[in-house]
Amino acid sequence: MNVKNRLDTTSPDYLKFIEETKQMDRKQETKNQMNKEREYVKKSVEIVNRSNLGTVVDVYA
Repeated sequence: MNVKNRLDTTSPDYLKFIEETKQMDRKQETKNQMNKEREYVKKSVEIVNRSNLGTVVDVYA
C-alpha cells in the first residue's frame, strides 16, 4: 500500500489498513487482559499457599 492510498479515506486499501489496525489493537488488548488475569491468579495462589503453610505450621507447632 502506498502513502497516496492511505490519504484517501475511501480507498479499499485505507479501509483495510484501518480494519487491520483495529484488529491488532483488539488482539493486544485481549493479550494484556489475559496477562493481568494470569498475574492475578498467580498472586492469589501464592497468597493461598502462604496461608496454608501458616496453617500447617500452626497445627504442628
